[in-house]
Amino acid sequence: MSTNERRQAFQIEVLEAWGTSPDDQHFRVSVVACHQSSSPQIATPDGRLPELSPSRELSEAYADGRADRHEFLRRYLRELEHHSEQCEWLRSKAGHRGLALMVDDDDASRCAAYGMKRHMEHLECQHRWKAGLMIGGYVYPVREKIRQAGGLWFARHKTWMMPDRESWQYIQSLLPGDF
Repeated sequence: MSTNERRQAFQIEVLEAWGTSPDDQHFRVSVVACHQSSSPQIATPDGRLPELSPSRELSEAYADGRADRHEFLRRYLRELEHHSEQCEWLRSKAGHRGLALMVDDDDASRCAAYGMKRHMEHLECQHRWKAGLMIGGYVYPVREKIRQAGGLWFARHKTWMMPDRESWQYIQSLLPGDF
């Protein structure tokens, strides 16, 4: 895989299941409401992933207004942390082919998909952090170049994470001063 392909490889999109067609190479994950429960159901072409679905309690709290969108996301991200094996598997799919989270018109489904996207990006940033591929400091003049090179913003550490050593060195060369 070339450096340019690697830079573009980690990609997650949230798309309408009935509208937009994802790139054929993307790995599709459906996040749709189930009529038997108020919780969105997570499924792949290989089968359902019920452990990644938001808990029934959380979905019901969101549906009846006891939990707002922010609270739903916070609690759902906590739930996803307990399913590291399945989340790592999906993260690797996003890194190889790209991931298309297909949602229906249900607000809970959309909210769950954005929570899942945020969690997968966080996992990818952790991998890049361990590899030492961070760019910090005053990067405003080159922020767009960082994005184009495949950089992800790691909010926890307030730094950009690059996909590989080559892109890291390229961005370093654009920055003023010693880094």
